[in-house]
Amino acid sequence: MDFSYYKYLKFINKQPKVTYHNLVDRYKLDTLDARNVLITLAKNEYLTHIGDTYYISTFKGKHFIKSLVSEWLFKNLLAIIDLIIAIFGVIIAFIALFKG
Repeated sequence: MDFSYYKYLKFINKQPKVTYHNLVDRYKLDTLDARNVLITLAKNEYLTHIGDTYYISTFKGKHFIKSLVSEWLFKNLLAIIDLIIAIFGVIIAFIALFKG
């Protein structure tokens, strides 16, 4: 699932329940595209299907930004630590260069 779906999810989280008509009206999508967005989000467990045409956001859907940030930090934590150490090394090298 790419990032274009997250703008729809952000809109859906502000609504108590949503149908594909809401997406058609808000984002000027055609009916098939709006249904595909809702179905894709539901398959990825960001939405739950209720009734015949309504969807509501799940816990995973409501906290998707926090999950994305946490996941990104966890995957890149070692690189971030290496970058911080390298920056401090450069600063110490400049200090030693100008003192010596």
